Amino acid sequence: MLSDHIEQIARLLRKNANHHNGRLQLTDKTTDILLSNLQFLSDDLRRYEDAELCADVESPAIAAIMRELASVTANFDASEDCDTEPTSSPAAPLSTERTQENSNGKPETTD
Repeated sequence: MLSDHIEQIARLLRKNANHHNGRLQLTDKTTDILLSNLQFLSDDLRRYEDAELCADVESPAIAAIMRELASVTANFDASEDCDTEPTSSPAAPLSTERTQENSNGKPETTD
């Protein structure tokens, strides 16, 4: 159910915040994935509401958010016994566009 997925997302966000002394700290990439997919989810829910169906809404946005947050928070568990900062692993992109890092280390979209 959608509510179960949202609960899991909230749990992963809480775990991230707890790891950073109550502050939610996400990479630029994770923040973009989270916010973009929340917007896609909003669009999916709007279609559901407009149709007034009684079926569960299956959205790839939920899977993308959970995949990214799980990859980031998995590093917290792995780094609990060492003093190094956790790093995030890349998530599968939502589009077929490729990204490259520019000279300042920020991802840059290429066509």
